[in-house]
Formats: sequence, C-alpha cells, structure tokens
Amino acid sequence: MALNRYARTRLPEDLHGVLLFEADLRRMTVSRLIRAILADRYRGTPMPRTRLGGPAEAVARELNRIGVNLNQLAHVANATHSIDRIAFDDLAKKLIAALERL
Repeated sequence: MALNRYARTRLPEDLHGVLLFEADLRRMTVSRLIRAILADRYRGTPMPRTRLGGPAEAVARELNRIGVNLNQLAHVANATHSIDRIAFDDLAKKLIAALERL
C-alpha cells in the first residue's frame, strides 16, 4: 500500500513518551505504530503481537505460570467453597518457587 498521505499532530509529553515506549517494545517506528493503531481502530486490522524476546520474554512466561497457579487455587476454592490444605501448600510452594526464579 502506498504511503502517499501525510498527517501531522502535536502530542502532550506523556502520550508521546508512551508511544515511544510502545514502539520500542514492539520494535517498530512510531509512524508504523500509529498506522497500526489507526488500522486497528478504523479497519479492524488487529495490532501486531508484541514479541518481547530475551529476558523480558522469560519473565513474561514466569508471570504466566504464576497466574496459572493462582487460577488453579481460585478454581478449586470456588468449586468446593474450601481448599484442601495439602493442595494449597503444594500450589503455594510452586508459586513461591516461580517468584524466586524471577
């Protein structure tokens, strides 16, 4: 698609900082990020997924595992209106171990 139209705007400092941060996180230019945001909003074209890579991606995986453990605890507690102390201790140990790996 030809990029033959130009749009210019002024932004407050905080919004500009957020755009710079997200563009860097997504490894794209601010212009490309703004085009992706507008395409998502007006065309329904989904935003590209963010691939963190490196240590940040490892941290994200650990946080996801922690969330899964918490969800398991909540599911058991909600289903039974109580929780088995042994199961709770086991999941709590897994959660603590995952936190320590961060």
